[in-house]
Amino acid sequence: MSGERIENRNIAIVIGIASIIFVVCLGTYWTYYIAQDVDALKALNDQIHELTNYKSKLETWLAGNITQLQSRLDSLNATYQDYASTHTHMNSEYDSLRSDYDNYVASHHHIDLEYDALKSPRLIGILSAEDPRPADELPYLHIFGNVVNTGKDNASDALLFVEAFQGQVLAFNTTVSLGTINGESFAAYVDGKVSYLGDALTTWHIWSKPNGIDWRWYANT
Repeated sequence: MSGERIENRNIAIVIGIASIIFVVCLGTYWTYYIAQDVDALKALNDQIHELTNYKSKLETWLAGNITQLQSRLDSLNATYQDYASTHTHMNSEYDSLRSDYDNYVASHHHIDLEYDALKSPRLIGILSAEDPRPADELPYLHIFGNVVNTGKDNASDALLFVEAFQGQVLAFNTTVSLGTINGESFAAYVDGKVSYLGDALTTWHIWSKPNGIDWRWYANT
């Protein structure tokens, strides 16, 4: 054999071997990916089958509940109709109860008012007020005595309002703070002075907040 023929034969053998390897690789590739696709398709079919079964069960459950609820509704409606047919005087009975309630409220209203009056703070006092006009200082109105809160609630920021006149002229109009006087407390002592200018006072008036004290004095009486 010549060298050229041997070389051609070797080339043919190489090409044949390469063709065989290519066919084997191609077959392996297609076998692998086709198998994967088949597995994925099977898993998808299984999911579809599972969801179809769940949908069927859910529809069955809903249908059963709708039937049960409709039966319950029909039963309640029948009960209501029976009640309505045997209570034809329902409105008149309600009106009667309402009238009884209104009468009760009207007859007990004064009790509530009395209770509120007892609960609310109210001041009473044993007070004195005098106009001494000392020679060595400005004249003043001296207010002294005891104040009691007879109500149950505390009297917060309790005040005495004080006004005095010199004839027809207003000498002063002021307040005396009593602070907070607890409900149903012991007497709170008051000792205050209100200075003024001018002639002697002819009248003075003291009242309180909360209500209760309302006294008026006249000079020389």
